[in-house]
Amino acid sequence: MTSEERIHLVSQKVGEDEECTKQAGADGAESSDAETAFEDVPVYITCPYCHEKIVTRTSFKSGKYTYWTSACLCIFQCYCCMWIPFIMDGLKNVVHTCPKCGEKISEYSRFRVDRIWNKKKKHRQAQHNYTRG
Repeated sequence: MTSEERIHLVSQKVGEDEECTKQAGADGAESSDAETAFEDVPVYITCPYCHEKIVTRTSFKSGKYTYWTSACLCIFQCYCCMWIPFIMDGLKNVVHTCPKCGEKISEYSRFRVDRIWNKKKKHRQAQHNYTRG
């Protein structure tokens, strides 16, 4: 990551960090809304271990989505392509770590059924809000 990208990222995330600290509880832990900010890009936060303001270091790790994609390729008899998900970062989980203390802060999983379920649940709730006029 170049210094210009880091400066842009830090200036962009300063406002979000202030909101996260407002949402933090008495013990300083971030709320569940702040956890959804961890995706596949580095995040500007305060490290819960060393209490420094940092931009997280991201690395990629094979997860369920990687293995399921490889299994699907195998099922459809694409044996020569079943290794491709293991080299594509877009199909792997993202691990956020602190660059100063090296502790793991969060892991973003690409294969999360609860996100899909929540979207369907919201859609079903929207259908039931119809009233006759």
